[in-house]
Amino acid sequence: MTPNFMLSWDLHVHPGESTEGRWGDGFAIKDAARRAGVRGFVWKSHAGSTAELSAALGEGEPRVIPSITLNSGVGARQLQEALRNGVRWIWGPSRDPGGKLGWELPLPTEWPAMRKLIAEANSPIVLTTSHLDSAGRTEFAGLCATRRWLLCSVTHSLYLEDAEVVSLAQAGAVFEADLYTMTHRARERALAPLAERVALVNSLQASMYLTSDAGQAATGDPYVFVAAQLDRLGEQVPNELPRLAQEHPDRVVRHLNAEEPLESAVTR
Repeated sequence: MTPNFMLSWDLHVHPGESTEGRWGDGFAIKDAARRAGVRGFVWKSHAGSTAELSAALGEGEPRVIPSITLNSGVGARQLQEALRNGVRWIWGPSRDPGGKLGWELPLPTEWPAMRKLIAEANSPIVLTTSHLDSAGRTEFAGLCATRRWLLCSVTHSLYLEDAEVVSLAQAGAVFEADLYTMTHRARERALAPLAERVALVNSLQASMYLTSDAGQAATGDPYVFVAAQLDRLGEQVPNELPRLAQEHPDRVVRHLNAEEPLESAVTR
């Protein structure tokens, strides 16, 4: 049964095996997205590239967008291979060198070579901050500001202080707000209230979009979870929800498809 309101695209979800603590593999997530009316999703894995896993699901709708996460074990060579395989969605690090979930992480050790590959790719790329520290977020946004078809998306952006949001928006970044960390405590830092953060982002003529960041066994079917959370948010930000859940994810995908660059009105 299709829910009353749903994400147009889910640009952050975690398919995987039950041994990883995931609700379902790629086939299960794709089927759940199809039932819910989601047009496609970005497959994020902490283990690196999802190009082969995404290709194995076939080209039928919903579309599966592969990505690569720049965690330990992923260097410039692996990034270059992923780009050759059509990956255009790149996440910053999310794990510390020991493989544990980390926050405020530094740039990868091979970042200078990676930066060169991204800058010279000559293709639309979404460079997402994941769990980078402030210096890394600034670096990602700064790189994207130098190329029309590079877009910086700030992951888990409700954790940021207002001053950093202003700085990143002025560099042309867009902002992700994920439903998982709005409902599950992921770290000690408090989240900014969604309505207040949306108002700030709007005042900066920037863009914010919602994602699930789901796929965990505890959340169950990601799009049953999403539907329930969107119903709740519809009471908090009723006038903004269509833009956050549908219009703005659409704009990011149009950027990725080279249909329309998503540029801030206050930069470039």
